Amino acid sequence: INDQDSKIQFNIFPNPVTNFFTVRSNQLLENIQIYDIGGQLIKTLMVNDTQIQVNASSLKQGMYIIVGNTRETRLTGKFVKQ
Repeated sequence: INDQDSKIQFNIFPNPVTNFFTVRSNQLLENIQIYDIGGQLIKTLMVNDTQIQVNASSLKQGMYIIVGNTRETRLTGKFVKQ
């Protein structure tokens, strides 16, 4: 087993975000959740893929936390909406 292959990737781009952004992982994402910086759940999107394009045009400017849920783990990241 190659440890290099077991490293989990979770990327959000572009960051900062204007209207759309992409979430990509090397793991199958079941869903993603977007939280405001205060921890309130804003949006849940079903994915069932390794990548999704998200429409962020309705989000207010500021910092957000994004959680990607896979079958085995929970991946987190941050992005800024401009």
